[in-house]
Amino acid sequence: MTTFLDISQLGKSYPTPAGPPSVIVEHFDLKIRKGEFVTLIGHSG
Repeated sequence: MTTFLDISQLGKSYPTPAGPPSVIVEHFDLKIRKGEFVTLIGHSG
């Protein structure tokens, strides 16, 4: 099967008052094939 969705090198961070940013996601890679069911659940729900 071929890849339907390809996410590569995704990153997300938030600034913090204390100095360095809070890194939430770093170097996230995901490949989904057509017909697959994927759910991502994080700390906040």
